Amino acid sequence: MARWRNSKGEQIAASVADLHSANNKISADTALTEKGTKPTYLAGNPPAAPTGQQLQHDMMTGTKEDGTKDADTCKDWTVGNADAKAMLGHADRLGRTTGVNSWNAVHASQGCGMEQLQPTGSTGLFYCFAIN
Repeated sequence: MARWRNSKGEQIAASVADLHSANNKISADTALTEKGTKPTYLAGNPPAAPTGQQLQHDMMTGTKEDGTKDADTCKDWTVGNADAKAMLGHADRLGRTTGVNSWNAVHASQGCGMEQLQPTGSTGLFYCFAIN
């Protein structure tokens, strides 16, 4: 049974190993909010954030590409200002590197508060998985 699904029930990965492999299905089409909507991304589907709307493609994960904890985790998610950083991934898989970028580990944030997150394209969204 595939347990790694988005909020609409679409399969993202068949296992933890698959989730952290190049085979996972996280993309601008499948990286949905808990309400089933698509955040605003850099380009493509959905279209880039309209003027005046905050870009949301940086997702706070706090992990390395293999899914293990990264040193940058906003001091174990207890800091919400410039005193710490968090590892960010690109939910739309677009970014600095040509081709597919990591959904869970692309670059560290400038800090853990909204003032530090917004300049790079984040609104503080977390990428979480839950078990029923």
